[in-house]
Amino acid sequence: MKKFIIICLMSLLIVAQNNADCGTSKADCLSEKTFFRGRSSIEDATLFLAMNNYRIYQKYMDIPIITDGNIIERDENFYFHGGVFFENSRKPKEIKKYFFPTDIITSSNNLVNQIDNYLLCPHRELLGVFLNYHQDICSIENLWVDAKISLYRARHSFILGCKEEHCAHVDDFLNELNLDKISLYTRQKFGIDDLEAKLGYMVYQSEEYADYLNIYGSVVIPTASKPKADFLFEPLVGRAHWGAGVGLNGGFKIFEHLEDKRYICVMTDLSYQYLFSASECRLSRSPVACLENTNKFLKDLNDLSSTIDAALSTVPLSIENKLTSIKSTLLYNELKKLNKEKFKVIPGSVINFWLAMHYQHYSWNIELGYNLWWKAQEKVSLKNQLDFKNGIDLALVTQPSALTNKIYILMGYFATEAKHTLPVYVGGSYEFAKDKNALEQWAIWLGIDFSF
Repeated sequence: MKKFIIICLMSLLIVAQNNADCGTSKADCLSEKTFFRGRSSIEDATLFLAMNNYRIYQKYMDIPIITDGNIIERDENFYFHGGVFFENSRKPKEIKKYFFPTDIITSSNNLVNQIDNYLLCPHRELLGVFLNYHQDICSIENLWVDAKISLYRARHSFILGCKEEHCAHVDDFLNELNLDKISLYTRQKFGIDDLEAKLGYMVYQSEEYADYLNIYGSVVIPTASKPKADFLFEPLVGRAHWGAGVGLNGGFKIFEHLEDKRYICVMTDLSYQYLFSASECRLSRSPVACLENTNKFLKDLNDLSSTIDAALSTVPLSIENKLTSIKSTLLYNELKKLNKEKFKVIPGSVINFWLAMHYQHYSWNIELGYNLWWKAQEKVSLKNQLDFKNGIDLALVTQPSALTNKIYILMGYFATEAKHTLPVYVGGSYEFAKDKNALEQWAIWLGIDFSF
């Protein structure tokens, strides 16, 4: 079984790394974007599996609970796992390239001269609590249920500052970028992340080698609110989409020394989820779709300055040709402003792979782990197909695929409470982003488990 698990995990890593491209084409990679959703806390396997997975499945790996040198009998069926966490993004220049690619930023000489005067540095912080509940169903052997949820505050900022003599001209600078949807202030949002529930079954257990293997199905119930699309890089909590998936969870003991009460085991979890369609508001550059009808569009054109009217004097009457010609006039700057639109969004596939090695010596525990997270490129279409289609830039509102690799370390202690234990632990992680489509960030968390 160990060889089978290793082969499956190596295949997953190769496939995920090779498929984490920027989108369906190179053009999607280079185009600017107006929507970004970072990895939600529910998708973070390290929060909900680190220490918790070891605590739940110790009895199946024939590893006793030891506190102060004493072995405590295992008879628990209910497990609670929770704590507080803090995440902080890094490399804001990479995030900025997601919204403003280099070729767009440097396309204007004025912007080249001014870009150093303003710190357009997208930044995200998450601070919250997480809770996981696991129960072995006594009436049906080897069957279990699991549920997890989190509550946190997302804080986003886009402008961290500017050189003192230029601060009064930030609005002018943003107008020159043709983006009036950048907030000059730090914005935050409190909310409950989506609820994820699992139903699992232990299909294999070897008492001799202390190996086990679970299969499970999962469902994502959206409890988070949808994006409002008032500004670029708005703070978001959760994914706000229904989802379903399957997964494997397993582990095996690789070392034990009974006299010194030392144990080492390896654990892994592989999950696949598919998030279904839902409507979302996003900022798009769609001048035609934002107008009520063709007559209003033509009326707005007639109200412009004489310079614009002269530029449009030879333009054919068709709206498509008008838009093409307008791009070479002063009106293009107005049309380029972002507007709120409703879209049908299918986030699609999400893969989470977790691997950890856990060492226990008496009541002390150390865990080293790795987490791979991959999401597919979204599928985005107009919510109302009767809207004008030619003015909609779908690439602008579509979030590309993303891939991150996270490593973490955790230290814990099994405190004693009557016949039960209270594992208390602290952990830290660093998440590496493959490209600008995902956040590179570090995190710390403090947790406690309780079982009965």
